[in-house]
Amino acid sequence: MVDRVVVFVDWQNAYNRARDAFHGGAGPAWAGQVNPVQLGQCLTRKRPNRELKEVRVYRGLPTNKHDPRGYAVNRRQAAAWKKLGGDRVYIYMRSLQYIAGKEPREKGIDVQLAIDFVVMAVRGEYDVGILVSADTDLIPALDAVYDLNGADKPWPEVAGWRGSFEQKRITATRPRNITGLWIAQDEYDQMKDETDYNIPTK
Repeated sequence: MVDRVVVFVDWQNAYNRARDAFHGGAGPAWAGQVNPVQLGQCLTRKRPNRELKEVRVYRGLPTNKHDPRGYAVNRRQAAAWKKLGGDRVYIYMRSLQYIAGKEPREKGIDVQLAIDFVVMAVRGEYDVGILVSADTDLIPALDAVYDLNGADKPWPEVAGWRGSFEQKRITATRPRNITGLWIAQDEYDQMKDETDYNIPTK
């Protein structure tokens, strides 16, 4: 029996941690970008008898009113991802929150990811759900999916980067014990996306 895998990517968190792990937190804007389909395939291959069903990317979106350039960049990137993965790539984007005198910030992204992670498990829409994030706010979602069936399916897992440093990987609340998957430098090199989405496509 082949297990259906859905990979849930907390994009900004995963991108920043990849920059830290493989680029020293610096470099051009593309440093830390990955091809989501290749990310999903890499994680799926780490265990036998698994098949990638879907990669779901959750991220904030600059508004066209406040940041037209950032809005266009995000739209170009999302279009490229859909072209690469078709129906296997789902992208959830929510407008950033803008407050005078403060940096724009994401609102509701981790909540939506957590809801989908749990609801899709309840509905039986995956056998293995892999969460790519180091955000501890998502731990209750890991706990909830684990508690659905204990050691049976659906099953939650987490993934992190292992480069010049080993990021602290989140896990479920003890005594729950879930699998953690590491993405090494050579694997990152195969999936990294060096496209400069600031440049409009022709």
